[in-house]
Amino acid sequence: MNIDDSFYSLLNSAKHKDGSGLTSSERWTPKVKKSDFKLSDPCEKTLNDEVKSNLFYNFEYLEFLQFEYDSLVLTPVLRAMLVKNYIITGVSIIELCFHFHLSSYIDPNDLSHMSLENKINKEKENSSDYYNLTEEDFRTIHKLRKLRDHVHIYIRKKNSNSYVNKNKEYNMFSPDGDNLDAKKAMGDILFKLFGRKGSKFTKNNEAFNYLKTDK
Repeated sequence: MNIDDSFYSLLNSAKHKDGSGLTSSERWTPKVKKSDFKLSDPCEKTLNDEVKSNLFYNFEYLEFLQFEYDSLVLTPVLRAMLVKNYIITGVSIIELCFHFHLSSYIDPNDLSHMSLENKINKEKENSSDYYNLTEEDFRTIHKLRKLRDHVHIYIRKKNSNSYVNKNKEYNMFSPDGDNLDAKKAMGDILFKLFGRKGSKFTKNNEAFNYLKTDK
């Protein structure tokens, strides 16, 4: 296999034709660089360094998941689990965005006890113009939140010692049939928050172009 193959470059066994190993600069790395990850001035002032770093790492992970999604031939189950991780990571970023803006007009104690569902509803009522999101976008975010809630493989039945499968079937993360194309929907929402000009969260919206994808 040619070492120009980006995914091949990530393998421990990847070598040059002469048998020598690849250097770190020859291996695939995310295009999102920390030096390019320029948050808006309000975010820079409000978010502490740990939160800003975690936000960057989550975006870096999303790019890697996208890379896997595009590069690998996956079984339906593995593809669904990849999408599941994409949704979990993406929803955590959306929640940070909402929490950040809500903190400008809601008491911190009240905000700390507010569920994500309530945060979404509050922002839909008061701040849709701030994010430049439509009602349909907020409905999509609610659907993604519900999907994110399927992080547990099982839950205990009320008043019972038995357990039920909370994750239901893996195909809930599949775009087949009438299901939400969850991965594309997540990329579209994140692109609207970070990738468009005038973003409230970054001064370098072009760094997030990879979020806009047809799949």
